[in-house]
Amino acid sequence: MSDIVTTVPDKDGNFFTRKNHDLYLKLGKETRERKLGEIFGNTFYVKRNKVRHWYRAADGYGFNYEVVANAKLFSKIRLQDETGVYEITNQDLLDNHNGFIHHKDQGFERQIFIHTDNMNKIR
Repeated sequence: MSDIVTTVPDKDGNFFTRKNHDLYLKLGKETRERKLGEIFGNTFYVKRNKVRHWYRAADGYGFNYEVVANAKLFSKIRLQDETGVYEITNQDLLDNHNGFIHHKDQGFERQIFIHTDNMNKIR
């Protein structure tokens, strides 16, 4: 079976690539791709390490805004960290987020943040 690869640019010069189930982001100013997560069915699965990924200034985990707001392949997000497994719909994330951060001058994408207290803990 050959890989299914789809690449889509955003307005800031970043590229989103889907390789089979995996979703990657390549920032315009970087040479490597970052794996954002995996898509199975209508769910986007992400793993986070709280020490490394928790953004204290926004009091939550960050998600790429473009991916969530324009998602056609998934309607909910399942996040796993060392404290449990959490789930939220794309719409609930867009409606109940802690705010946006966009360090465009540093080459980063626009992110939307949410605290796990605002997600459904399923394990």
